[in-house]
Amino acid sequence: MPFKQKRETLWTRLVGSHSEFSMENRTFNAVGVLTLFMLLFFFLANIFIGIFKVGLVIAALIVLQVSILYLSRFRKKMQAGVAIYAIASYLAIIINFYINSGVNGPGIFFFFLTFPFLITITPKSTHVVWAILHTFIAIALVLSQYLRPELVPYTYGHYSERFTDIILSYVITILFVYFITVYLRNHYEYEKRLAEKRAQSIELQKQQLEVKNEALMKIAHIQSHEMRGPVTSIMGIMNIIKEEGSNVPKEYLQYLEEAVLELDKKIHEIVRQTSDL
Repeated sequence: MPFKQKRETLWTRLVGSHSEFSMENRTFNAVGVLTLFMLLFFFLANIFIGIFKVGLVIAALIVLQVSILYLSRFRKKMQAGVAIYAIASYLAIIINFYINSGVNGPGIFFFFLTFPFLITITPKSTHVVWAILHTFIAIALVLSQYLRPELVPYTYGHYSERFTDIILSYVITILFVYFITVYLRNHYEYEKRLAEKRAQSIELQKQQLEVKNEALMKIAHIQSHEMRGPVTSIMGIMNIIKEEGSNVPKEYLQYLEEAVLELDKKIHEIVRQTSDL
């Protein structure tokens, strides 16, 4: 099996197929997979920098994210997964803010990860709720550090560690948003192609229906007009035969035979038209 096909098969197993899951559910599962990679990267980066407290929090989030993905992908309980994800993400951002230098760290960036994701996979009626929560929590965190700076210790051991952490967090945030956008765009293109195929199929069915309707009209015309003539002729000849008895001129019998043959021809034409439907 080619590498590309193996990759697509593995991805489908992780996020679910188009026939089995909705777009929102597949997006949630896909972002869950990407989140695991992102958290793993953050875990290694914080351990490398020496911020072990943050590393422990991220390790707990990795375990939680695996549970959420399992709940959504394999147990098919997306709504429960979304609720747990939202609560866990808010708690993680708040904890990370206080143990990772507050506004001096990358904590605020993480709001830009969760917000576009939540409004993508949840109904429009909840978007205002997410917007209010993200805005309120972010402002509250910043104000808490402004009013009580002692609550948010500076945790970087060296000046360069802060810039490294911020740069890495920024890059990961950009990549995360990029992958979400690309995934949604690919899904849009996929749905667009499906819609075009459906439209072509409907157009083909419409053309076939028009051909059938035309054939039915021809059959109806034959039945209502062209067959009426031979039938009338046969009926007229039969009345003459009844009136004159058995001494029927040969030309009458010839007329009767011609009428019957014409009727037989029309019947065969109806059969042919019907077989074309």
